[in-house]
Amino acid sequence: MGKWSSRRPSLRLAVVGAVALVACALGLAFALRPGPDRSIELGLNSAYDLPQIRKEQPEMRVLRDEICWAEIEPTRGRYRWSQADAFVADAARNGFRVLPVLDCSAPWTGLGRFVLPTASREVQDFARMVADVVGRYGPDGAFWRSHPHLPYRPASWFEVWNEPYLAEFMQNPGGPNPVTYARLVKAAVKAGRASNPRARFLIEADTTGISPSGPQVEWVDAMFAAEPDLANWIDGVAVHPYSNGASPDEYTPAGETRWQFRRIEQVHDRFAAHGAGGKPFWITEIGWATCPDRPPCVSDAQQAEYLERMLDIARSYGWVDGVLIYNYRDDQHAADAPTDMSKWYGLLRSDGTAKPAWKALSRATRR
Repeated sequence: MGKWSSRRPSLRLAVVGAVALVACALGLAFALRPGPDRSIELGLNSAYDLPQIRKEQPEMRVLRDEICWAEIEPTRGRYRWSQADAFVADAARNGFRVLPVLDCSAPWTGLGRFVLPTASREVQDFARMVADVVGRYGPDGAFWRSHPHLPYRPASWFEVWNEPYLAEFMQNPGGPNPVTYARLVKAAVKAGRASNPRARFLIEADTTGISPSGPQVEWVDAMFAAEPDLANWIDGVAVHPYSNGASPDEYTPAGETRWQFRRIEQVHDRFAAHGAGGKPFWITEIGWATCPDRPPCVSDAQQAEYLERMLDIARSYGWVDGVLIYNYRDDQHAADAPTDMSKWYGLLRSDGTAKPAWKALSRATRR
């Protein structure tokens, strides 16, 4: 669907810390924390081929994609809803509800596409857009009232920005800044709740933000230091705990964890330390790339194995409510870019044939 499907994850780092490699070599294992085996919502990052996805994944219910401010409001005060409406309607007809990611600064603000609003006027404009989107697509929203013939599947969760902790998606001077992001989230959620009290909002988090030059900045504590009441303005936490080519079991909590799946436990601990441990977590992106140039890519068989193991771990925590796999299908030009991880995360190959992970996901949705 054109620009709706053009977003790709940033190129993940090729290696994890030296401590992790030593632990792996020695066969060290770290016990998972005990928790109930939890039923979680499974979905995909996709905005196309919805009838095919429904046919082959009949138990799946959620699809994630962006609603980009730059595209729905290209001129201040004049919305262009047609593309977003088409996606939401297509999803509803095929039995899905959407989890929109609200991002992309509008061109008339003077900001670059992935420069977060910081000035008061810019922040309020973004918040107004969020209010208008949740008022349209959320529970009892204007879109549903004007389309009574559609199956009623409103968006209940909305994610504020995508990966603001990475320099690719927070291109403000100085790079990713947790203070800037926390203030934007608070303003957006205030406006969104006023527009639609039944809408719920996800804040994006990781252990650290990564600046363009590489240094890492602590993320969660810094957000709460800037906005001490932040827990009151979020309903859940969105995480993207990519691990490159490493198994989801690989975890060295006393060492470098930034590219290990189980760092999600550290993120949860930090929110709990600020009184937000009861907020549900959503893994809104996770996956393993299968590019031919390995490592850090994995084989097709490993992709399926890691996906199933990751879901077992997520269920064990007791605080993960949803997992949305990145992504549905390899980029159509993947074969021309054998070293580009971002084009190879699909559960289907670019020709539409299924990798083993596609069947693994199907088994998981039936649990």
